[in-house]
Amino acid sequence: MDHMYCFSFWGILPVIMALAATPCLAEPAMTAPPLTVTTSIAFPLNTVVGPVRAGLLCMPNGKLRGRDFLRSQRDFSLLIQRALSERQADPSLARLGDLQVDLQRMRVKLCARSWGVFGTGDRKALSGQAEFTFAWSSNRDSAATKSIARIIIERNKDDAIPTEEIMEQALNRLLDQIAQSSL
Repeated sequence: MDHMYCFSFWGILPVIMALAATPCLAEPAMTAPPLTVTTSIAFPLNTVVGPVRAGLLCMPNGKLRGRDFLRSQRDFSLLIQRALSERQADPSLARLGDLQVDLQRMRVKLCARSWGVFGTGDRKALSGQAEFTFAWSSNRDSAATKSIARIIIERNKDDAIPTEEIMEQALNRLLDQIAQSSL
């Protein structure tokens, strides 16, 4: 003879309420303390970092300076903080402790190809090559030796971007390298 079990909502309600009132025995998730970042720039931002060319033939059209990529030391710090906040879920960065990032050098060869025949086009979208050298360290280990990261951003004429975005890409690649080294 088969037994049929019938549960009514009112019969199971006390069980549900008892389970809901039971304290959870699982450990609370530990959140990593916020990552503290200090930054520095090893050269004056008015320093020429390379030529800018323009037009279809990329004829000489001036010079780019560090301030074309970063307006100030504070701007550099804010860009790194923003890049880190977009990576909050990355456990390898959370293990770093305090981070020191120094922009050591910047060298660019960029062209505003869409500048136009008479100089009426987009002067901000740049293609070419930008090379950044960063020194970084974390207090994760007691030695706190500085590591050097050389980041190269290359853009072709079809995916030209402004200098601010070039800098953001360089910082994101730097954080990728730092995350890889902390594994």
